[in-house]
Amino acid sequence: MRISQLSSAALAILFAGSIFTSCQKEDLATSNPTQTVSTQQVGDRGPGVGLMYGVTAIKTSAPSLLVTMDPAAETVLANVQVNYNGNLINDLRGVCCVADQVYVTTGPNAVDALNNLLLRVDPQTGQANFISQSTVGTVSDIDYNPFNGNIYGLTKNNRLVTIVNGFQNYGTAAFTLPFSTGGIAQGLSFVRTSLIDPQAISLKITSVDAAATVGTVRFYQLPLTGGAATFQSVINPAIALAGGNCGIGYISNVGGPLGRIFINKNASTDANTGLNRFDFANPLAANVLSVDTNIDLFNFDDLSTTL
Repeated sequence: MRISQLSSAALAILFAGSIFTSCQKEDLATSNPTQTVSTQQVGDRGPGVGLMYGVTAIKTSAPSLLVTMDPAAETVLANVQVNYNGNLINDLRGVCCVADQVYVTTGPNAVDALNNLLLRVDPQTGQANFISQSTVGTVSDIDYNPFNGNIYGLTKNNRLVTIVNGFQNYGTAAFTLPFSTGGIAQGLSFVRTSLIDPQAISLKITSVDAAATVGTVRFYQLPLTGGAATFQSVINPAIALAGGNCGIGYISNVGGPLGRIFINKNASTDANTGLNRFDFANPLAANVLSVDTNIDLFNFDDLSTTL
């Protein structure tokens, strides 16, 4: 993996003090999942410090997991099931880093009141604390903007969600995806767009064509208030990505000068589940090729990393 060519001094100036990033819950599990931890432990770096987090999609045979990864080494460090108030959460939809803490969203649940929650989670133990409950339905693919203190996410029908006022108030705004009839937004992340200005960030989303099992994955820039998204690139190869969750996560100090984006594979068409990646550039080329990472075996709904 190629590491940024910026000097450590330049990185310190550009990125010091800035930490932020990069999906529905139907029932509660009744037992702990088997946890797989690599020989490389999370250690003392703590949440949000150079690590990447993912939440996995629920499936019949296993609940959702919160997965901790090292994006530079492309290794999995830990995975845990989230536990809130004695209940094991079975459906995670979004994950983001807020300062040095990890937040997740959950999906719908018709059984009890534990649905569509925003929780703060210890990624090493899975223990969670309640922050708020959505008033706009399930919120997926979340990310945090440290410059205004708000969390952004996606909900159904291509609506942008903002979680404001200490993450207590929820609002939505519609947006449109040009050049993509029937496109469905699948991933959301903030990225850095300048080597000079540390506050120059942009909100990016990925979409998948709704009508095709293996269609086209498109990359857009989205205004912070919704409205018309601006098409930027097609992400290939379609066989590995389209039809999957296409959740994205961004990290600034890995990959090219402006960082790297990780994107979830299509678990049904790719031989291995897990992640692809591509180096971010501003602007991106018209067509961008993503490549396999060493992180396999997980089908992620959402990803998040720090800057």
